[in-house]
Amino acid sequence: MDLASEPMPVFVGLRYVLHSLRPRDWCRHPQTEHVTEICSVSTCIASGPKIWFEGFGKGVHWSSEDSIATLVLMDAAEQAELVELGVLGANECYAKDQLSLCAYRIFPSKFTRAASPVALESSQLFAAEYALPLPEPDWSRFERLGYDVVQLTPIQLLDVEGVSRAGNSLAQPSYGCSPLSCNGLACHHPVNRYCLLDSHDAAFEAAQVFGREEPEPGPFVIVEVLRQYVKSEG
Repeated sequence: MDLASEPMPVFVGLRYVLHSLRPRDWCRHPQTEHVTEICSVSTCIASGPKIWFEGFGKGVHWSSEDSIATLVLMDAAEQAELVELGVLGANECYAKDQLSLCAYRIFPSKFTRAASPVALESSQLFAAEYALPLPEPDWSRFERLGYDVVQLTPIQLLDVEGVSRAGNSLAQPSYGCSPLSCNGLACHHPVNRYCLLDSHDAAFEAAQVFGREEPEPGPFVIVEVLRQYVKSEG
């Protein structure tokens, strides 16, 4: 597959994610022995802060009594900012090496049982009308972890009153399943240590297979996964 002939990926938002080490009972197969961390787009394994991932769409109003076990405190200013944005609960704290900021870019083509992928407009990747393209982060602060193939679920951005979209293109956790991790199909594809595919060609081949065989209901899209670690002081 010639990547140069493909549409450019569309930045669809940022998301805070907890580092998800490989579950002990996940995909016991020689092809996946090197996988140490699950960084899939799906939240089935690679989840995030409890208030953010469990509170959306359920009418949940969190207070200090609704927190999970408190871990190592982040910097007070950073903690306050994330609480204000609704990403963390008032007493929901993590060490800086436990929580990272991920960015996602979707290639605007959907894979189904059809012989060829179907091109999508950028607006079709979102659940609402937004001014597109979204303002992008400083990509020099991110590293590409790889490519995932995931169920196409329109992206809903987190709207926070009084907060500039330019600095906070945060997306709600609305992604579907990633067959590589959710269905253990990483044992049939050349995944890296993050349970992602290193090349777009490999992702394209996997997307064609998933679209045709539907290990989860389709359609599917290819997503580029990038990560910036929350920086420690010093």
